[in-house]
Parts: sequence; C-alpha cells; structure tokens
Amino acid sequence: MLEFFESSPDLNVLESEYTRLLGYPVGRVLEGRSKEIADLTRAWYSENGSPWVYAREVSELDLDGDGFLLDGVGFSSKHLKDSFEKAGASSAIVVAVSAGRECVERSQELWKEGKPDEYFFMEMFGGAVVEHLVAQAGARLCEWADARGMLVLPHYSPGYPKWDVSEQNRLLELIRGGAEGGFSGELDALESGMLTPKKSLLAVFGVTREVEKATKVGSLVPCETCFLPGCAYRRKPYFLDTMKNLANEEIQGAGAPVSSKVVALNTAASYSISPRALRKWAESRLELQPAANGGYEAVFTYDGTTCSNMGHPLRYLYRVSLSGRNTRYTILDASCGPMVGDEGHKKQCEYLKNGDRLERSISGERPLVGEPLDAVLDWKHPSSPSGCFCDESSRNHKWTIAYEVLHFSLAKLERERDAAG
Repeated sequence: MLEFFESSPDLNVLESEYTRLLGYPVGRVLEGRSKEIADLTRAWYSENGSPWVYAREVSELDLDGDGFLLDGVGFSSKHLKDSFEKAGASSAIVVAVSAGRECVERSQELWKEGKPDEYFFMEMFGGAVVEHLVAQAGARLCEWADARGMLVLPHYSPGYPKWDVSEQNRLLELIRGGAEGGFSGELDALESGMLTPKKSLLAVFGVTREVEKATKVGSLVPCETCFLPGCAYRRKPYFLDTMKNLANEEIQGAGAPVSSKVVALNTAASYSISPRALRKWAESRLELQPAANGGYEAVFTYDGTTCSNMGHPLRYLYRVSLSGRNTRYTILDASCGPMVGDEGHKKQCEYLKNGDRLERSISGERPLVGEPLDAVLDWKHPSSPSGCFCDESSRNHKWTIAYEVLHFSLAKLERERDAAG
C-alpha cells in the first residue's frame, strides 16, 4: 500500500507559475523592483519555510448515491463521484500538503510593518509553494501508477466547486487516522473547514486501471493542468504551453501576408451589458496594450462594494492575455485578484468566514481560457449582479463584464481596420 511523508520536498517553484499567481500576463519576466521583492521572498522562504507532503492510498473506494466512501468514510461530492465513474476508478489516494506556518506569519509581519508589496509577494509565494507541492506529489503518484499499468486522475479538494469545504475536517481525520507510518505534519481544520496553517491543501486523487477509457475524456487526464517540465509520464501537453506555442507560431508568421478577410471577431455582436455602459467602461477602466505575439495584454479594473458591512468599496484587477487576430483573439490566460493595497475585499462576508478559501476560489477560476474571445457571447452560466465576490454566480457576472468590455473594444478596432481597408 502506497504511503509516504516528505519533510524536505523540492522547492524549485517555477517562476512562470509564481508570476501567474501574482497576476502578471503569460510570458512576463519580472524585473526591477518586482524581481527584487520576488528574489527576497524566495530567499527568505528557502531559509525559513517548513513545507511537507503526505500521501496514502486508501484501502477501499466505494461509489454511493451522490457521493463516495473512502475507507468507509462518506463524502458528498457528486462531481468527484461522477469523475470516478467515468474513469472507472478502482482506488484513491489522499494527499495533504502545506507550505508551513512561517510564510503566513511572515506575511502578517510585513503587513504590520506597512509593506503591502512584500506582503502580497509572500502571500502569493505561499500559494505557489502549495501548488508546486501538489504537482510534485502528483508526479510521484503518476510514476507509481504508470509502473503498475494504472492512471492517476486529477486531484480534487473540499472547497472546490460542488464539494463543501466543511468536509475538510472529515478528510483530515481520515488522513490522520489511517497514517500507518505516522502523520507528523502540522495541520488542523477549523469547524468552518478552513485549514491552519492556511497555505495548505487536502486532496483526493482517483486511480484507474481503465487507462484507455479515462484518456478519452480530456478532463480526466491531469497532464493538461500539470506544469511540471520534463515529466516522463506526460500523456498530453500542459495547456498553457500549448497556448504559448500558438502565440509563438503567430509571432513567427507575423511577416507573412495576412488576409484582410480573416474573421477575428464578431463586430456586430449583441451583448448582455448595455453598449453605453461598455463604452464608458472601455474608456475608463480598460488598459489595452499590444503584445509581442501580435495579440494584446488587457487589464480591466472592477470597482464594487461589499453586499453587507456598510457597503465597503473594493477593487479587483482582471488581467487577460490574448493571441492575435489570426487565431481569433484566443484567450491565452486570465486571472483576477484584489488590487495591491485594497482593503475592501477583506470586508466581504465570505472573506471574513474563510479568506483563504475565497482567494483560492477567485484565483482558480479562469473561464473561457483556450477559447476565442467570441465565446463570451454564448457563455451560459449562473449569474448574479451583486457587487461582491462571495459566490460563483457573482464572480461569473464580473468575468462577463470584463470579457464583454474587452470584446467591445476590440470589435471597435476591427471595424476601424475594415473601414481603413
């Protein structure tokens, strides 16, 4: 039965993943003050951090109703249960990782010292460490499974869509209780499901022997969301690498004749937001800069208020990287996060309940990445026009605003291009 605990895991966090969490566009290289802070953050964590990884194969996986059981302990995620069924999963591996309490304490110290930039970089690096540890654990599990003719499925965690975060407590108890080799990682779960230290993650990886069946369903192959370079067990390319290659091909072909009849964008689109509002926001809230790949880097500023707590103002930045018009302005990457120095986002109800969970939900949502920008015109999703970011439907509404403002601006440029011949 597989089980391991690593108290000194590899800490080579990829800069591309760190900069992504910081909110920079794909391919951006840190320089100047940003690079200085990033390097200092890495150095501090390398000296003071205490990351660890634990993984164990459970004895029994049973699918039951709208949920599943791990070693007889029930969980209510129908989404994960359905994924297990589609892949023919026969077992599962539970994983716990943590960046340790030191980076959390250090970020709090930096904030109290009046250093918001350093605070933000430390916070994001802690998150990058957690993602890196999960990826490292996944790679080790893939190696173990491949040697046995099996396939490890993408991990899923309480707090992800359609899995109640309160089940963190149950999952942590299962992990601790079945640890034959001893579970020495410093980790606890509050009644709300929030983990402490907060830069930690619990996850479940399904395992299947029906490899061919699982690989026919793209969402069941973890490779597309795994950023580890040089993996000997990769079955599909990392999604963002595919997008970067697409962008590079466009750069290399930039000197070739381009047909003026390329339909890059629907220039007569009907939007869910009024054209008057789109025009106003395009002029006052959108920054659009040409990119080296022939596409654009866009930053949209969203100003809103909390729905309670006296309606505190808050400000978030949406960053979107687009390919060029030859590839229909494909969305290469997208991210959302509070503006550095913004305090209003901390007054939101969900942030007060579990700030780390809300931040993880917001940073993990990258709707329509890989799709042409026109896809926003047909995007169907639950939507709520509330000013806060507390639930998925309200966040979907804001993504719609950001994408439609961007589409509106580029459609205007396309019409001007057509008029100029």
